[in-house]
Amino acid sequence: MLTSPIFFIMYIVIMFPEFYTQKKTLYKDKLESNKLNECSRCKLLTESFTYWLDKTARGKHEGGDAAWEEAKLKSYSQSEMRLVEIQESLCSELKTNQDSCYAIAEDSEDALESWWFHEDLDKLNLYNWLCIENLQHCCPSNYYGQTCSPCPQSEENVVCSGNGKCDGDGTRKGNGTCICKKGYTGNICNECTKNFYKNHMQSCKPCHYACDECHNDSVTACVNCAAGWRMMSNVCIDVDECLDSSVKLVTIGVIFGEKEMLVYIEDVS
Repeated sequence: MLTSPIFFIMYIVIMFPEFYTQKKTLYKDKLESNKLNECSRCKLLTESFTYWLDKTARGKHEGGDAAWEEAKLKSYSQSEMRLVEIQESLCSELKTNQDSCYAIAEDSEDALESWWFHEDLDKLNLYNWLCIENLQHCCPSNYYGQTCSPCPQSEENVVCSGNGKCDGDGTRKGNGTCICKKGYTGNICNECTKNFYKNHMQSCKPCHYACDECHNDSVTACVNCAAGWRMMSNVCIDVDECLDSSVKLVTIGVIFGEKEMLVYIEDVS
């Protein structure tokens, strides 16, 4: 009889190796899916660098050669000593994605040193310089893909008409397709999907649940009726499936309030 948990696990691995392999693969796939893309990692690095740049803003040289270095070489604000302090602290403040930050920090060490010693730090944005122009992991906002092509825009120059997001926006990935919010469709998300209508603000709103297509949100504005509803006197009414199909329904009134409802009786004649 199998009583030991360890023995039981070993038994599963030995007798059912495909089970163990499948679980391991699923776990690996889950880890891969949680990884940040290159642009997100680069942005994370620049945010961490900026964080430690601020933290070390008031530091001073210390040690035997500190006074000489500050007087003869550079001020502390852009000194090698401060850069080393920042690099040693990079990513340590993060609560999540720390490993991703450490990995790109190591790969970007030379680039960061070049930026530190050869650029005007007060005028040059680190994210733009490192992630967009040099490492080329990112694109400016509202651009996508390997060549940073512009995202689709409306006549008012609004990406995806403000009703969706551009696939790959800000990264070197994606195809630039507008991924529309619920209720919107079209190449630039400027049209309404079925069972949504465009109101006076040009926003797509849901039809009344009795409708299958509509002009507005009223039960009287249905183009067609949804399943389980029947058009009578230009109004969709709820069909009582328990009634015999031979029974004729006659509409005798329509009441409108906070909730629209219809009153009808059987025609027994």
